[in-house]
Amino acid sequence: MDFLLGKITRSHSDIDLVTWIQHREHLEQALVNDGFQLKPVSEFQTDFLKNNVNVSFVFVRYSDNGDIVANGFPEWVWRKDALPMRPYNLRGISMNVLNPYQLLEEKKFTNKEQEGHFVQRILKAWKLFKRSLM
Repeated sequence: MDFLLGKITRSHSDIDLVTWIQHREHLEQALVNDGFQLKPVSEFQTDFLKNNVNVSFVFVRYSDNGDIVANGFPEWVWRKDALPMRPYNLRGISMNVLNPYQLLEEKKFTNKEQEGHFVQRILKAWKLFKRSLM
């Protein structure tokens, strides 16, 4: 979300990332070599810990039908536009960001107040995203 907005909006205790399954082995080895503690979760996710910061990677792949799916969960079909190739920059770091509509579809909310706050942030980010394409 912060990359879409171009600023850090709040303090974060974790980082959530997505990458293709074919990068998993290399990614895990590189982060372990850099001092991260490996915490395998499932065939679709690996977590890491370093300096009290949790880093989670969800791994996706293409299904036989050409859909983007979470590895190990073929019924979890992602939007065709879930992974736009436009990089965003924040404090000298550049990365691609999930489509805000994909973020909305993924989130599970624990209460209505959190849901409303999150939806407002997503909609604001989406407006900035659309403006950047013009």
